[in-house]
Amino acid sequence: MAFADIYQCDQNGQIQYSQSPCTVNQKQLAHNSITTNTPSKEAQQAAQNRYLREKAELNKLEQQRVKEQEKQEKAAAKQLAKSQQHKAACDKAQLQVKWAKEDTTSAAPKSEAKANLKLKRVKEKAALACKSN
Repeated sequence: MAFADIYQCDQNGQIQYSQSPCTVNQKQLAHNSITTNTPSKEAQQAAQNRYLREKAELNKLEQQRVKEQEKQEKAAAKQLAKSQQHKAACDKAQLQVKWAKEDTTSAAPKSEAKANLKLKRVKEKAALACKSN
């Protein structure tokens, strides 16, 4: 424990603070004793140990958070890639439908039935390729 005395003195209207008693020329206004408790070595060591434990736990939680965030980002990237592949397959199938339609309109009467069958099959494939998952 530490002790300190504080004296509040008035000298000609000016207030002064001191750790020693007021002089004869000063009027004492207040006297306070301040006590401070210094923690024991054991309490300081316990606080230090608690701080280190909490710091280690905080680091562990931060590492877990980072791993979880990386996992989520990886899953999002995988989902984006899958979505892009699906869109590319759908676009390709739509282009094949367009070409099959062109083949049907320009087909000779003899091969018109074959072109129509091909168009029907390409449309079915496009419907499957463009179906939302």
